[in-house]
Amino acid sequence: MNEEIYCAISGISAPETPSEIPEGWVKLTIERQYVNPKWMAIQVVKQGLMQQTLEQLPAEDREQHMMMVQIQVEAQYALLEDRTEPFFSHVEEIFISNPDENEGVAHVWSEVAEALGLDEMDEDFEEEESEEGEEEGEEKGEAEPASDT
Repeated sequence: MNEEIYCAISGISAPETPSEIPEGWVKLTIERQYVNPKWMAIQVVKQGLMQQTLEQLPAEDREQHMMMVQIQVEAQYALLEDRTEPFFSHVEEIFISNPDENEGVAHVWSEVAEALGLDEMDEDFEEEESEEGEEEGEEKGEAEPASDT
């Protein structure tokens, strides 16, 4: 048994497999992105420094010097900003055992898949399987019986 992979619904462990997930199992990857607080702090400091610098100028000259002040402030923080990621992600992977092998798992999975709009995934797979079956029949020379009409 694969102790690292287990079903999030039933808790059963996955069998050993040479592939990433066992046949028929479902792998869900959930990624949530957050703004990096350090990156946000850099933006606040840059904005504050720009305002502080512009306030030192006479009111009638501020608009004229705004771009130059902005360039100077951005240049001061360019390296720090470049080395700081604006976002960070939290990634979690869960596995669901083969729904075809357990009625309870199948019931929960169908509700989850429907709620997430994943029910089309099973329909696409079923269509691919039927198309492959039809192509195999054509390759073997099997033809539809001719009608006598």
